Amino acid sequence: MIRLDGVLRVKKILQSRNGPFAVGTLSTAIGTFKVKDQLLDAFDEGEYQVTAWIAEVFLGQYTTGTGTSITEIRARLQDLQVRSEAASPQDSEEVAEPDPLDEPPPAPRRPAIPARMPPAGATPSPAPAPTARPTTRGWIQPPTASPAAAAPASAAPVEPPGAEGPDLSAFSEDLAVLIRERKPVKLDPTIDRVNYREQTRQLRQNLGYTFRATEQTFYPA
Repeated sequence: MIRLDGVLRVKKILQSRNGPFAVGTLSTAIGTFKVKDQLLDAFDEGEYQVTAWIAEVFLGQYTTGTGTSITEIRARLQDLQVRSEAASPQDSEEVAEPDPLDEPPPAPRRPAIPARMPPAGATPSPAPAPTARPTTRGWIQPPTASPAAAAPASAAPVEPPGAEGPDLSAFSEDLAVLIRERKPVKLDPTIDRVNYREQTRQLRQNLGYTFRATEQTFYPA
């Protein structure tokens, strides 16, 4: 992983069968990279001064509708810190960008190592208990083995369509409570990308929230 300071220019792509999404161009002292990470779907179009922690740099390729083959250097982010933002619309021209949801998933970095079978009659050793691990946002504690943690929080519907008040079925119960109380909401960019886009769309269009990039948090208007 490498740490780079630079300028991230975010462009919104409105024409997609999976809904609007965002792509970024990260300009740094060592080069320029395309960024298509899911977390950008929450950003407004504009220019941001950032510090980026890059997990991987690789070549990406796609073919435009006119048959032109495009090869670009992409960066996959581990983390992103926004120091300042100028989230004003850039040019209104729609660029030809493939939806990341329509691209094949990235190949695994390393081949899987087959597990060794224990000798006959041997008793397998118990798996070690998970421990906390550091990240750029602090320490992440391992999940507990409680029944409530067995299902992803983001997948639990909260209100059936037609219930009194706004439809918050795209949000987890914890997020729905914050929305009802008109409190700031920080989304999880590791959930399913379709659901993540729907959450950002609902917050902006139906629930009166705006995105503050320096905190990567939605605030009620």
